[in-house]
Order: sequence, then structure tokens, then C-alpha cells
Amino acid sequence: MIPGMGKRIREARDAKNLTQTELANALGVQRQTVSNMERERSDPSATILKQMCLVTERSGDFFLGLQMVVKESIGIQEKETNKEDACSCPAEGRHPHNPLPLGVP
Repeated sequence: MIPGMGKRIREARDAKNLTQTELANALGVQRQTVSNMERERSDPSATILKQMCLVTERSGDFFLGLQMVVKESIGIQEKETNKEDACSCPAEGRHPHNPLPLGVP
């Protein structure tokens, strides 16, 4: 089981004001399947996870809990930082933190 996935499934479902039955219908599964996923008795298949992302407009990273892990591991703070002040690298040619030419996001 993926820790916390059930809570995130419930959170995404609630944010879209969907019942378990409505989400189940949109995913093409039984209501009990959604219940089991929310109670972390089973994880969704890759196909169901993809559909759940489309239905709830959330990323796979959200459901897998990767957004928080990435933020914590690289020390991202919740507030936005000015990109120009973010590092002291020279601004010529290709930026070492972004392999695209300057000006390309």
C-alpha cells in the first residue's frame, strides 16, 4: 500500500463534490473499490490512477505523495521566490539549473 494515498483520494473526491458512487462510475469500477482505496485496503491500478487524475484534475504525483517528498528533499518553501535572485550562477548562455537557453521556461 502507498501510505496516505487513501486520504489523498478522499481529499480529491471531496474537492470535486463527488460521492464514492459517482467517482466509481467515472472510473468504471464498483463503489466498494473506491471505498477500499480510500481505506487503503487496495491501491488503484495504473489505468485507474490515470483516470482518477483526469476526473479529479489532480496529478499522479499528488496521489502518490511525491509532491511533498520532492518539496522536502530540495527544500522548496511555499512562497514564490524571484527566479533572478534564486541563485548566483552567471546568466550567460545555458543556465546550469535549466538546460534550455535563457528565456525558455
